[in-house]
Amino acid sequence: MKIIKWLLGLVLTLALLILVAIIVVPMVFDPNDYRGEITSLVKDKTGRDLALEGDLEVSVFPWLGIRARGVSLSQPEVIGGDMLSVQNAQLRVKLMPLLSKRVEVDTIVLEEPNVRLVTLKDGTDSFSGLTSDSEEEATPEDAGGAAVALVVQGVELTNGSVVIEDQQAGTTTQIKDLNLVTGNLIGDSLADLSVSGRMIDSASPDETVFKLTAQAQINSDTLQIQVADLDGSVTLGDLGADLTIGKVDVSEAQEIQIVDLGVEVTSPQAALLSVPQVSVKMESQEANVGVVNVSSGDLKASVTDLRVTQFIDAPNATGKLSVPGFSAASLLKDLEIEFEPTDKTALQNVGLETSFSAGLESASLKDLMVKLDESTLTGSASIKNYEAPSVTFDLVLDTLNVDRYLPVSEEEEAADSVSGGEALAVPMAVFKDINANGSFKATKLISGGVELNDIDVAVVSTPGSVTITPKAELYNGNIDGQIAYTEDDGAAKLRIKNQIDLVELGEMLTAADITDQLSGIGSLAIDIVVTEIDGVQSNEGTIKLLAKDGAIQGVDIKGIVENAYSKYKSFKGEEPEAEAEEAQSDENDETKFAELLGTFNVKDFKITNDDFAMKAPLFRVGGQGEIDIQNEVMNYLVDFSVVNSTDGQGGEALDKLKGITIPIRLKGALTAPSYSLDMKALYKAMVKQRVNDEKDKYLKEKLGIEGDEKLSTKDALKQYLLNKSSKDDKTTEGQERSIGERDAVDNLAPEGAEVEDVPGQPEDQPEDQRSEKDKLKDDLKKKLLDGLFK
Repeated sequence: MKIIKWLLGLVLTLALLILVAIIVVPMVFDPNDYRGEITSLVKDKTGRDLALEGDLEVSVFPWLGIRARGVSLSQPEVIGGDMLSVQNAQLRVKLMPLLSKRVEVDTIVLEEPNVRLVTLKDGTDSFSGLTSDSEEEATPEDAGGAAVALVVQGVELTNGSVVIEDQQAGTTTQIKDLNLVTGNLIGDSLADLSVSGRMIDSASPDETVFKLTAQAQINSDTLQIQVADLDGSVTLGDLGADLTIGKVDVSEAQEIQIVDLGVEVTSPQAALLSVPQVSVKMESQEANVGVVNVSSGDLKASVTDLRVTQFIDAPNATGKLSVPGFSAASLLKDLEIEFEPTDKTALQNVGLETSFSAGLESASLKDLMVKLDESTLTGSASIKNYEAPSVTFDLVLDTLNVDRYLPVSEEEEAADSVSGGEALAVPMAVFKDINANGSFKATKLISGGVELNDIDVAVVSTPGSVTITPKAELYNGNIDGQIAYTEDDGAAKLRIKNQIDLVELGEMLTAADITDQLSGIGSLAIDIVVTEIDGVQSNEGTIKLLAKDGAIQGVDIKGIVENAYSKYKSFKGEEPEAEAEEAQSDENDETKFAELLGTFNVKDFKITNDDFAMKAPLFRVGGQGEIDIQNEVMNYLVDFSVVNSTDGQGGEALDKLKGITIPIRLKGALTAPSYSLDMKALYKAMVKQRVNDEKDKYLKEKLGIEGDEKLSTKDALKQYLLNKSSKDDKTTEGQERSIGERDAVDNLAPEGAEVEDVPGQPEDQPEDQRSEKDKLKDDLKKKLLDGLFK
């Protein structure tokens, strides 16, 4: 009985002592008396200043607790300011479980905590000095090795903020309105967990609003973690997404199993990503994802055999991507992306199949097959160094009309009206950034209106140079050449050297929207060098042209000459006062030719030529002049001459102008230039031709020479004397011709001499002393002067 009494007495005594402690200790013990010792201890251990602005409050039973207001911990001196500040902090521990080495902590409360984490440019950060590699890690065991059980009922953090400032990267990230509430995460069952807040990144104008709820459990001994029914949402500007996870298990060996992972994008376009299962091994840094399915509208994509290795040190993912055919046009519309292709039926069937491998520095595609409506692209490609990409490729295309997919826009319509110089300006930056090596082949390609067949393009690049070697068939001909880009001493050069043979020029040039003014079967040899220094371009080179059986639109040379001949007849024997008359050609005019050739020299968007030659059935044309591409004007001199042809074939004008060369000046707009014909030169040429015709007619009649062949004065007289000598020889057989007759034949007027210049004796010689040739000359002059303009 005494024992029972003693026990009861002991219990009562303890109860009394506890009661006294609850009542008396707060009265006689004031923790504020130790504020100085507390701050000094923190300063000694961390080198930081701990500030306690409000009073410290203490409780004893059943919770041994403390409440503090206005608590702050400073940054390292080189950073300045506070690293942590809390408006109100509360921590309570149950007293009785401490006797059995069990720590039961009530909900930890932190009101308005503010954390500022800074990393300076030299690498110093807010945690510098707080940790020491020489200190031993604390263990949850007492000196005897007995484990201390820890139970935390929860954490309640309200209206907090976190600022992460990285001066090395030049970024700042803020988390505001941070709220975190948890149950007993280290208990024996799943506990509730919720977190929410707003994140603002200096690199983005929009803030991210996030919210997450789940049930979780953490084994403090094995660090095993279980999460279930995770449900979260994220909003970034106009983008919204929901996250769900059925289950997450983290084993003691740090192997993670994730089941039923789903991400649903709610705006601006609904999309769903689902992953049935993910297996992650943290120690070996391996993740087997298996299957990833993505859908948005009628877009369905799947990644199979997805495996990620070294996801912490050097992430690399491999797998197979499959995108069955879908309407890309509908998807763009759903995403509110304004894109209207030229062909409204384009982008209706787009698909993709490939195997891939991708890491932080490189990526590659194998067994690639891209479907774009009726087109199919196959092959392989790879890229290295995303910041300065190096690309290799081997691609084969069956057929593609690029023009179908170009956007219809006001900008493009405006581009159609740019000047020739702007249109010919080369975007050198495009070549500068090319770092690619590979081969591209296509059965048929239409681009810029030009149709190419059996295309074979090789691309070879080295630092500072790119060489593109295109080969193709086009418009019943072929193209073979080279495009080479180089950089040297601040100058960028692009050499375009191509040979285009036996193409239908009209179809090709019209399709390319270069000009519709030239047609025929032709060849082009292009060798042009474009140089750019400090953003200013210049160019120099040659274009050699040979065309047959074609036509030039916008200029009717035959019509110009006929018009000039009509005016010539109106002069009625009077020489025109003006040197030339100017008129305007029409864009519907046409000059047909049998052959056209010339070498055109290009210099700073101007073309000069001095060997232009054109052959037509009835005439020949030679030319020289200048074409200003930048201003789309020309200044060109054409020499027109009529060749011998069947009488009447080209009309009266060409028939009368045989053998005459007429200069025609073409100038003004390329599409319909004005022309001026030198009427005075035409008049003189016509008079001279009339003189020669009358000479021929008179001499034949006077000398009795038969035949339609036109003869010069010398040839006519020579023919007459030869005929006369032949008759004399028949009269006096065997007698030689006199020396005077032989000299008369040998000393006749030179070819092309005017009538006045025919050599002979003076007109005032006695009649009997003048030769028969002189008499004929006088009669001819009189005849010509009397009937020249009849």
